[in-house]
Amino acid sequence: GIVGLSCFGAEQIIEPMTNRIVHRGPDNQSTWSTKGVGLGHTRLSIIDTSSTSNQPFWDTSNRFCIVFNGEIYNFKELRSRLESKGIEFITNGDTEVLLYSLITFGESILCEIEGIFAFCLYDSKKNSFLLGRDKFGVKPLYYYHDKDEGCFLFASEFKAFLEVPSFRKDICYDSLFRTMVFLYSPGNDTLFKYVKKLPAASLLRYEIGKNFIISQYWEWPKYDPNAEIQHVSTKVEQLIDDAVKRQLISDVPIAAFLSGGIDSSLICSSVSKFKDKDARIAFSINSKTSKEDGFDDDLPYAKLVANSLNFDLNVVETPPSDLSKLLYNFVYQLDEINADPAALNVLHICELAREKGIKVLLSGTGGDDLFS
Repeated sequence: GIVGLSCFGAEQIIEPMTNRIVHRGPDNQSTWSTKGVGLGHTRLSIIDTSSTSNQPFWDTSNRFCIVFNGEIYNFKELRSRLESKGIEFITNGDTEVLLYSLITFGESILCEIEGIFAFCLYDSKKNSFLLGRDKFGVKPLYYYHDKDEGCFLFASEFKAFLEVPSFRKDICYDSLFRTMVFLYSPGNDTLFKYVKKLPAASLLRYEIGKNFIISQYWEWPKYDPNAEIQHVSTKVEQLIDDAVKRQLISDVPIAAFLSGGIDSSLICSSVSKFKDKDARIAFSINSKTSKEDGFDDDLPYAKLVANSLNFDLNVVETPPSDLSKLLYNFVYQLDEINADPAALNVLHICELAREKGIKVLLSGTGGDDLFS
């Protein structure tokens, strides 16, 4: 997770802000601050787990500093390009690659980056922030600007803003109304009137003490109505396999969610092409629901897929009575209101995976909509 601010007292505020999201990165927490500016990072170590990749991370000139949440899947290709330009690396991770890619190639490189990310690049010479979010908005990034107070804040979770004394907690009733209608909060507003989400595929430039500018750096590819279904089908399968193969690159063990639904089954099918049988691990949950409850039980489908693909399936046993005890944490962790109880199951599965030493679980979202 990442946090940062420009306001009076930043040096004292940045550490409590970072502590607010410590659950996002249990492996390392670090902050940096100077007069009126602060950056913080909480790290979950996936690639290059050594301390040399800890953040905030500075370039060798000590002009640019980055805090970055996410993964860059094509970082090795980008690194090779940078090395050909004479840049020497001190880490084996993707943070340093993202930093030097932005410095060397500029903002246009983001169109070529394959990954999920939220970052802030601080330019100490210009005294400015550059915030960026990945093409699909997978990684969260919130910001807050109070020009009267001269206060600019950003974070992976807006609960970090509660540590800032001047933070205005006014409720956005339009957002609350939309949330009650759709059961989540669409758009870029939040329940706090002055807190916004940075849109997907967007950059925010903030010259400290002035106003900010938001621009979009990438657009969805145009739909081709004349494409042949067989060609598209083959291409999509290839793209899924390429994406899964990239995301299996890690310095820690990787497993997968498996509900037996279309998205997780597709991903596990792809994983089976690249991992040996003894390295195929998946996690599911016995939700103990029935058709009388209005839900099908997913577990039989997950077992069928696991058996056919030779996955070691770990099942979390969770009686529904236990779920109510988790509601407080559920609300606190998600920040925004969300009426989908599936997140409670995800929490249980992640806890079991972590107990077994696994830090990364591949998952799919939207597979039913795209592929059914």
